[in-house]
Amino acid sequence: MAVIALLSCGAGSLSGAEPDMAERGRAVFHAQWVPPGTAGEFMGLGPVFNTNSCASCHVGNGRGAPARADDRANTSLVVKLAAQDNGAGADTIRRYGNRLNYRAVDGVPAEGELMVSFEAIEGRFADGEHYTLQKPIYGFDKLGNGAVEKDTFVAVRMAPPIMGLGLLEKVPEDWVRARAAANAASAEPVKGRPNAVWDSINFRMTLGRFGWKADAPNLTRIIAAAFITDMGLTSRLFPSDNCGELQAACKAAAAPSKIEVNDATLAAVTQYVASLSPPRPGAEVERGTVLFASTGCTSCHVSKVPVTLADGTTNEIAPYTDLLLHDMGEGLADGMPEAAATGREWRTAPLWGLGEARRMSDRAGYLHDGRARSITEAILWHGGEAQKARENFVRLDAASRASLLKFLDQL
Repeated sequence: MAVIALLSCGAGSLSGAEPDMAERGRAVFHAQWVPPGTAGEFMGLGPVFNTNSCASCHVGNGRGAPARADDRANTSLVVKLAAQDNGAGADTIRRYGNRLNYRAVDGVPAEGELMVSFEAIEGRFADGEHYTLQKPIYGFDKLGNGAVEKDTFVAVRMAPPIMGLGLLEKVPEDWVRARAAANAASAEPVKGRPNAVWDSINFRMTLGRFGWKADAPNLTRIIAAAFITDMGLTSRLFPSDNCGELQAACKAAAAPSKIEVNDATLAAVTQYVASLSPPRPGAEVERGTVLFASTGCTSCHVSKVPVTLADGTTNEIAPYTDLLLHDMGEGLADGMPEAAATGREWRTAPLWGLGEARRMSDRAGYLHDGRARSITEAILWHGGEAQKARENFVRLDAASRASLLKFLDQL
């Protein structure tokens, strides 16, 4: 099959990456950045930040650590802040910027800590087997600049896996839009639609591909955003530090007009990430494959997706995503709009590499905030357009559920 052949190729052939540039990007990705004025090549951390290295969240190029009840300032969890259209929450933004950062350089107060507790939600499968979901309840402690207004949009996101992103960048936009048009014309409840985002590199509106809500058009943009929000490292795309206008100490420590990640460095990290092949799938589990389709999962998690490679040839990959936004119901809604995405919509998450997360016990968290402790729980959180697929899963007997989960575990 073409899909299997492509996934067996080396990383360079998939991305067209220049080996020397990708190696430089690897070094930057794993480097530990230090504050301004400190000795070392990788200088400019802060004034406020969550972590000092890309690799500290994306361990093994995988996903971040999920939320746990005893976590305090888990650096794999990004807290996004936004004011509502009526201005509610604007004071929070003035005090903290659009991200809550847990750490700061000397002389600058840290912004606060994220706290999480869980509400248990009990349920049963059709065959009587019991399950428990955990709904996260977020709060804050040690806030350095006053309370977060209750009307502020607060969204918690876990660092996603980064393997295979270079291939998703090569999926033709026309294919994604054709999927959306087919959804719109169908009588089925799945109505995926593309996110429309501003491409600040090419200065045009385009398809959003990356991020939990497909709010980033390309790898360069999402990597630059991670540099500024997670490490306080400025670039040409994000030239200002994430200081709220009322954060005097943060603003005083910010380096005016200082670009800390230059274009060459940003390009190198982009090349490195683009060179990362997706995890190799295991042996196909035939019954699980059939069940995955019959329950309705393939309506969004598409197994055969076309790509146009660097040499102009075309092939197929198996990421199990359509790159579209879907209304996932109230249970997963966080209220945070991003570009054209509403507070209930999420981009279909690629499923390749699911088994890798389970094999790293501290990374076995699923969905946008890591709330699901297993793939089973992740499925059971599905609602909205995916409600029918969820109900089909709940109706499966134990043996069929095991077959489906075994298939997902080998992706």
